[in-house]
Amino acid sequence: MLCIRENAFELVKDEDDFKIFKNSDHYLGVIFYEDSIGAYKKIIKKMDGHFNTYVFSIGDDPHEQEFEDVKSKVTLCAIPEVILKVYREIFK
Repeated sequence: MLCIRENAFELVKDEDDFKIFKNSDHYLGVIFYEDSIGAYKKIIKKMDGHFNTYVFSIGDDPHEQEFEDVKSKVTLCAIPEVILKVYREIFK
């Protein structure tokens, strides 16, 4: 659903804990586990371009501090509530 929202379908990095997709003008990063933020940042630091990044989290932490060092190339995006609702049900 996030790929549709961002119009980014080309998978460029396929890790167990995060995925990176791209379209013609930006990347989409989806991080499934908060403890994978460091590994994700290590990868994107080596890539050129801007990353719209979604982090799945049980809490409401926007993770802005974790991305402070890459804030010029990352836009943290809110996950749509309908997706969060399903996620919360799975991890109850």
